[in-house]
Amino acid sequence: MFQTFERSLCLGTFMHVERLAASQLTPEMVSKWAEFQADDPVLHSPFLRPEFTQAVAAVRRDVEVAVMYEGSEIIGFLPYQRSRWNVGQHVGSHLSDRQAVIARRGTTWSAEAIIRACGLAAWDYYQLAAEQTAMEGHHAQVDEAVYMNLENGYEAYERGRRAAGSEKFKQLGKLKRRAEREIGPVRFELHDEQRDVLEHLLAWKSAQYRATGATDVFALDWVVRLLQHVIAERDDDFRGLLSALYIGERLAAVELGLRSGSVLHGWFPAYSRDFAFYWPGLLLTVELAKVAPEHGITRLDLGRNNLPYKSSFASDRYYVARGSVAVRPLASLSRKLVTNMRRLSTETWLKRPTRSLRDAVRPIARWMALK
Repeated sequence: MFQTFERSLCLGTFMHVERLAASQLTPEMVSKWAEFQADDPVLHSPFLRPEFTQAVAAVRRDVEVAVMYEGSEIIGFLPYQRSRWNVGQHVGSHLSDRQAVIARRGTTWSAEAIIRACGLAAWDYYQLAAEQTAMEGHHAQVDEAVYMNLENGYEAYERGRRAAGSEKFKQLGKLKRRAEREIGPVRFELHDEQRDVLEHLLAWKSAQYRATGATDVFALDWVVRLLQHVIAERDDDFRGLLSALYIGERLAAVELGLRSGSVLHGWFPAYSRDFAFYWPGLLLTVELAKVAPEHGITRLDLGRNNLPYKSSFASDRYYVARGSVAVRPLASLSRKLVTNMRRLSTETWLKRPTRSLRDAVRPIARWMALK
């Protein structure tokens, strides 16, 4: 494991960066990190909590943190994983649904200077908080992400969605009543710690990955240990919630979400194909939204708006970006090639063959990243 401290001058005379293994974060550093995260609404995501970085570091050996100083005062953090060829990735690889530089509000910083100070050739990001304008010049793509705003309670939220034209709630109400007539009562648990609940999630999700040709991340031991780690947490500032929906006496759907204060971010949803007719995954989302405000959860984050059901549930939106900060010529060239391949897949007459090549390579690339 990386154990040494390194310090580099950065952004002028009074600011420097110190990089260290995530395991070397001191209680003072963790406290500062949490303070910055809580003070800035842009950073209100469980994936940006210090505990998430620490959880990943507990199961992987490549997690490092850039600590930004102004004089002797800590003013920011950038967590990352150091991969092959000194390319930095976001912590948790493709398991992370949000990235950002966690800095004191109002702080000015240079992405290139931070990456260079860490001894990285580049830092790749997948869903970076697009509000961080210092990163704009490095974006290859910006996507819409959505969430369910429950600040005024579930009933006000549902009224708003119905008024906006969403038919999902009417349909789901009918399906719930039919399930109760044909099978038995529908029951929801916000956090179900029974051992077989997690086992069902892993089995159902792995089957879905295999059926769709996606990478089965649960085949990696560190991923399963990470899930077990976050589920064992008990602090509402950061914890995993294993929500479960039962129809009759049988488990019908499960979702592992990450909580940070009033925000719950959906992470791994799965359901039993035996109950597919009743849309158990969507029923779980609605039942979760109904009870969430009672437990201090007022935002259900659905992540990138890449599936039709999310538009039906979404009441608010934000934006995330993917791209790369490259500070060495070769790294910069390789990132540009990747970006151009993506553009070819959607903007030229080579669309179909390029997409086929991209789709063939993507599972291998993701597997290598996760390894």
